[in-house]
Amino acid sequence: MSEEEKSTKSKKIGGMPLRDTLILSFSLLCILAAGAYFTGIYDRLQEDALVDQKYEAWRQTLSPERQDWENTLQNSIGSYYWPLYKRDRLAGKETCWDYADSKPGLPTVFVIGDSISLGYTPVVRKNLKGKVNVERVPENCGKVSHALGSIDKWLGAKHYKLIYFNFGIHDRRTPLATYQKELQALVQKLKPHADIIVFASSTPLPQDPSKEMDNLDILEKNRVAREVMKENQIPVDDLYAFVEPNKHELMEKNDCHFQSAGYVALGNHATETIKSLLKIDN
Repeated sequence: MSEEEKSTKSKKIGGMPLRDTLILSFSLLCILAAGAYFTGIYDRLQEDALVDQKYEAWRQTLSPERQDWENTLQNSIGSYYWPLYKRDRLAGKETCWDYADSKPGLPTVFVIGDSISLGYTPVVRKNLKGKVNVERVPENCGKVSHALGSIDKWLGAKHYKLIYFNFGIHDRRTPLATYQKELQALVQKLKPHADIIVFASSTPLPQDPSKEMDNLDILEKNRVAREVMKENQIPVDDLYAFVEPNKHELMEKNDCHFQSAGYVALGNHATETIKSLLKIDN
């Protein structure tokens, strides 16, 4: 044993060797941290149970049609969005998942897209209230391949005045030829369901290899999408060009998502596109 070790071992605090005191202190800290962790989990479970109870009580007050919509959401939007939706619902917040309550006699727009569209849908709905019904797919639509397998369920037998759709960010790693083929197939499925179809180009990506994000992927997907839309005489709402000059002010740092002001800007831009295509005055 070295002199230093002998010295440390010989030191005592309150009659206990220093090394034993340090071990005991560390053990107590671990116990306290574990207790706080499990207490936090218990509190969260209790809070979640209370949210579930209040949400279910609220759902029971709804009409059968509205309850059906809530059931659709529960079965569609996924385990990430569902708890958030319930909390927002109880807080009275407007969300992209809100029941559309479409009015007869008004043109209806159907929004299809990923989490970016989730952010701007409430803005579009608010802007067009009383002029246009705005409905959307009850989920984050992900890749084009997912849409191809789900589009019949999403659309049913309905026909819309306008379908506003986008696919690209989730397909950033999809081979270009596959993306083009699948997008072409999706367009053919959409055509019988709308008088007007408009494609929204995908918004910029940060350069972040750790998140498998490369803006070149989006530029290529947007190029291919424009080719598909041109072939099918479908207008393109160039959200990429709209966002790019001010992306640092509109988007979250090093993320594909947007700040609140960014979603408002996107929603206002999409609103103007829709109004122009539907020939709706202010």
